[in-house]
Order: sequence, then C-alpha cells, then structure tokens
Amino acid sequence: MSVIEAFLNVFSYRNFKLLWMTTILSSFARFMDILLLGWFVLELTNSPTLLGLITACRFIPIIFLGAISGVLVDRFDRRKLMMLVISLNVMSSLFTGVFIFKDLIQEWHLIIFTLINGVAFSFLLPLRSVILSDVIDDNQLENAINLNTFAMNCMGALGASVAGILVVQFGIANCYYIQGVLHLIQIILFSRMDELPPGIPDPSSFKNNLIQGLKYVKENKVILATIAIAFLWNLFIYSYNSVMSVFARDILNVGVKGLGTLTAAPGIGAAIMTLYLALRKKVEHKGKVVILSSFALGICLMAFSISSFFPLSFIALVVFGGMNTIYMILSQTILLIKTPKNIRGRVAGVRAQVIMALPFGMAAMGILTELTSAAVAVALGAGLFMISILIIVLIIPEMR
Repeated sequence: MSVIEAFLNVFSYRNFKLLWMTTILSSFARFMDILLLGWFVLELTNSPTLLGLITACRFIPIIFLGAISGVLVDRFDRRKLMMLVISLNVMSSLFTGVFIFKDLIQEWHLIIFTLINGVAFSFLLPLRSVILSDVIDDNQLENAINLNTFAMNCMGALGASVAGILVVQFGIANCYYIQGVLHLIQIILFSRMDELPPGIPDPSSFKNNLIQGLKYVKENKVILATIAIAFLWNLFIYSYNSVMSVFARDILNVGVKGLGTLTAAPGIGAAIMTLYLALRKKVEHKGKVVILSSFALGICLMAFSISSFFPLSFIALVVFGGMNTIYMILSQTILLIKTPKNIRGRVAGVRAQVIMALPFGMAAMGILTELTSAAVAVALGAGLFMISILIIVLIIPEMR
C-alpha cells in the first residue's frame, strides 16, 4: 500500500468520516467567529484593551473546567455530551445575531455570549481529541490527526476569508446566523454516528479520577513537556490573534477584507504542510521535531510583527501556519499514543486546561498594544516564547 493509500485508508471508518465532516463545519464556524468578534468589538469600542479582554472571555471558563471536563469525557457518553455542548454554540451564535440585528448589542452582551462559547470550548477540546481516538485504530492515529488538522486549517482559512467578504456584503448579524446553522448541522451529523465506546466505568470518586490524570501527566516527562509547551504557546503565541484587527486596520491599512486574508494565511500554510506530511512516512523523533517547529513559530511571528508590508506579513503567517501544523499534529499524536485509553480524556483535559494561559496572554497583548503598539506586543511575546522553549529543552532532555 502506498503512502497516499495508507493515508486515505482512514476514510474507510464510517464514524471518522462523520467526525471529519463536523471538523470542517466547526473550523469554518470558529474562524468566522474569530474574525467577526475581533472586528465587531474594535468597531464598537475602538479599544484594543477591550478587544483583548472580550476575546479573552472565550477562554476564561477553561480555567475552571479544563481538567474537570476531561474526567467527564472519560466517564460519560461522549457522543451525547458533544451534542449537548454544541447546542451552546448554536444558542450563542443565534442570540448574538439577533441582538446585533435589533441594534441592542452592548459590550456586556458580547462578554456573556463569549463566555457561553468558552464553556462549550472547554469540553470540545478533550471531546474531539478522545472521540478521534475512539473512531480509529491506534496504528492509523497519526494519519487521522493529519487529515483532521488538514480539514480544520483549510476550513479555517476559508471561514476567515469568506467571513470578511460576507461582513461587507450582508452585515455581521447575518454572519452569526450562518454560524449558528453550521453548528446545528454538526449536531445532526453526531446524531448519525454509530455508538461510540462507552465511558469507562470507574468506581473511584470524581476527585480521585482527576488526581489520577494529573499524576500521570506529572510522572511522564515527555507528556509534561508537551503540555508545558502548549501552555507557553497559548500565553505567548496564539494571543497574537486578539490584535490581528489592529494590524489590519492601523498598521497594514487593509480593512476587514485584508483582515480576512491575514486570518486565512495560517490556514493556507497549514493545508500545504498537511499535504507534505501526507506524502512522507511517519515522522520520527517526534519530541525533537515539536521543539524545532515550536521555535520556528516564534521566528515567524517575530517577522510578522516587524513587517508593515502586507505581502510580507501574509507570507510570514503562511509559514507560521505550516510550522504550527507540524507542532499541533505531533504534539497531539504524542499525547494520545503515550496515554492509556482509560485516561485519555483526563490527559486531554489537562492539555485543555493550559489554555487558561490564553486569556491572560490576550489581555496582556491588548494592554501592551495600547501602551506601546501591536508590533511591540507581538514581538515581545514571540521572543519570550523562544527563550522558554530553550529552557524546557534544558530541563527536560527527553524531548531532544
């Protein structure tokens, strides 16, 4: 069997096909939301600080729910839990659209709706990760993650660029209605899945289940390092998204359509990199490659921060997307393959928990942007991230 045939063989699993379709819809809707929220808050308030704070609200619930959600994922019916969680996204999108259409929207409404999406997000991360391992054999897991990442990034790029066009043509309210419909279709697709493996019965208390997951992460150095890098990625790297609209409007002067193009750029790079990875055999020395790709992320973001020339900024983000894909695919593969099935939800929950760093990173990014500039804020984050990666390599040599 050729590399491509082996890669595409994962589509022979019916549940994976349905999961892959929901990934397409979810990613399209999520990247639409990133653009819509960022642009609308900036237009409504003209405050980079409020932009950072409101955007950060999407990730505040995970501070309290990340590890807890992983325990629930291990204990309960994951398919039904997923449908319940996505219904929160449906409600939030539709209500946001109605409030904007009726001209009733205020900053505190956006905070509430963003927090609701944050509650859903706290469960979606561990749920999607563990359901992926439920619907595919372990020997096909890396290919499945690769394909899932390909769908996520391609639709992310399309969602952001299309949203920029739709805002101009139809207005933000209608974009939120579309987003709600995309979430609703996901619920229908999950309802058509064959039954997934049930949650693993465990007589231990909820508290003991939680402690077991934390203890496993602490004792496995490679998993600990992978999750530590994820924490730093959220704190210093991904927070650049919260000021992307500032770059588009005030530095590059390209407006909302240009913002859509910039937001789509990492997805384009990710799609190209996913295809490249599909054409080669499985990556060896995954830990070392995770370290190298992480360091490259900092370099790309540094280049983006100092550019005031739109084509160069676009190229920097395309390369950033490619490096980020290597990092995301391999780090997720490490976490799933090195974790026993009965605690994968809890480890995925701990991985989700570190996203708690993101609201702090976004808030800091907004404040630094207002005090200095978006370019200085992003460059500082990129520099601190690269220094932190070097420290991890020194402390945990198992990742080399």
